[in-house]
Amino acid sequence: MKKIGRILLKIVEEVPAIVVAVFLALVVNDCNENRKESQLALSSLRALEVELKQNQESLEQNMTANHLEAEEMRADLDSLRTVGLENMSTVRVGISQTILQRSAWDLAILSGSTRQFDTSLLTELAEIYGLQELYDEVSVNYFKELSSVQFYKPDQERERLQAGLQVHQVTNDISKQLIDLYARVVPKITAETKK
Repeated sequence: MKKIGRILLKIVEEVPAIVVAVFLALVVNDCNENRKESQLALSSLRALEVELKQNQESLEQNMTANHLEAEEMRADLDSLRTVGLENMSTVRVGISQTILQRSAWDLAILSGSTRQFDTSLLTELAEIYGLQELYDEVSVNYFKELSSVQFYKPDQERERLQAGLQVHQVTNDISKQLIDLYARVVPKITAETKK
């Protein structure tokens, strides 16, 4: 009986030490995981900052080029109205498209680091990348239309120019919204990365 009592006493003495040791191991592990997630989020924010700055610069340059193209198309449309197609040497249609990167965003989502982002920042980033996708889609659809035979039916020059000018207007509107968002979000990301 004394032997059983000593064993029980030893168990009672060792169990709290084991429980405390397991608890401490879990706390240390949790702290390490939180530190790793925070570092991953910070790394993702830095990559997003670089990506958004590059996208902003590319988009601003593209807007300038498209503005010039739209002016030429408006001049062609005016000439078409006044002198007719037979007196014009060329009719220009088209749009310049820039490639807006999204790899840092995709990586942030796949890695799960967006869980660490501020909710309002995450909402704005989702809006930016959604608008970028819309920008790409409008341009891609227009390029598909440009490559179709239907687009080049005879005596459709005015319609082609008007369609091109509409696409220019839509992409210009999207580009302006994106540039405004970039101007608002990039400083927030910069502030987050300096914390």
